Amino acid sequence: MTNIKKIAFLHNYFPAGGADKVTINIANFARNHGYDTVVLAHESSFDFGITYPALIKLPDDGDLISDANIEFVIDYINGNGIDIFVVPGLAGRILGKIRPNISCKVVYALHSAPFWEATYRLYEKKVAARGHLLKRLKWHLVTCPRERLTHKYLKSTYRDYRKVYADCDAYVFLCDGYKRQFMRTLGIGDEEGKLHVIHNSERIPENVRLDKRKEIIFVGRLTYEDKRVDRLLQIWKIASPRLPEWRLRIVGAGPEQELLEAMATRLELERITFEGFHSNVKPFYDTASILCLTSTFEGWGLCLTEAQANGVVPVAFGCSDGVNEVISPSGTNGIAVPPFDIDAFASELVALATNEEKLRQMRLNVIEKSKTYSPETAGEKWVELFNSLCKNKEL
Repeated sequence: MTNIKKIAFLHNYFPAGGADKVTINIANFARNHGYDTVVLAHESSFDFGITYPALIKLPDDGDLISDANIEFVIDYINGNGIDIFVVPGLAGRILGKIRPNISCKVVYALHSAPFWEATYRLYEKKVAARGHLLKRLKWHLVTCPRERLTHKYLKSTYRDYRKVYADCDAYVFLCDGYKRQFMRTLGIGDEEGKLHVIHNSERIPENVRLDKRKEIIFVGRLTYEDKRVDRLLQIWKIASPRLPEWRLRIVGAGPEQELLEAMATRLELERITFEGFHSNVKPFYDTASILCLTSTFEGWGLCLTEAQANGVVPVAFGCSDGVNEVISPSGTNGIAVPPFDIDAFASELVALATNEEKLRQMRLNVIEKSKTYSPETAGEKWVELFNSLCKNKEL
């Protein structure tokens, strides 16, 4: 009788975003290769329509790393014979408390650019200072200059990354550029063979519409610390007078929505709509011609590969190796704009939108590019990693 290996994934929120989509794809592919998978989630949505993998909620709704949750995860792993424990992204902060008490193999999957947390923490302070003059002055005169001088947040982030690296058996990056950045910054070699590169996967839609409208879309959560949709509104202010037949649709929700809507009114923007949150964004991809992404940092930008798979040409600030790799070569599979040049972005957007032949050809190009990120390609690499870890465990 075949010995079925067991994999447990840990998520803070599930399902909630791109990392969860990746876990679902990995779990389904692994199941077809002799693995049983389960997701342990701090907060979960059981009505999301997911039938696999199995979903188990942690007992404490409070802090993810509460004693009750740590004890539950340890008992579940040890009591159910889990062979591999996969910890994606933000859940990494729980790893140090669990690792000493489990014997299974541990995989850490970095679903973003290395060290993004330092930038996020800095701009989280800026958001908290809104609406309060003294706090705004403190951010501009103290917090931001201090970080640039002392690199307090960066140094703390580096320490956290080293701890996670020490606590795992395999460390997975989204692209080679991130692996090189990690090794160079932390002075870590790969003598132990822990470091791996596996792209996020993108499922090819059964039907891709090529009869697009003159629509530009943003798809994602409306947050300031990372997504910076306010930049897109500034870009639309410059570009929209030169694109009188085009419209901009903002698809997503988040804490910035009211501020962005007020900004759109203040800038007197025309032909812009805020569509809110949609669990199914396929209808927006079906009709849109161009997707814009103006983030300060992005790991991979699943909206970029989703857009490509649906024949929507991405234009994005080249803020990371991941974004640049998805779009590469720029000008063929999308356009990467130097960060964070608002005027250059607007110029590139207008040039693309007004060149119907180039837009048509790039639409075909991006569909082909998206096929290189198929779930089968990524799934095979994950299964190869799992097989290797299970083999080493048995030695």
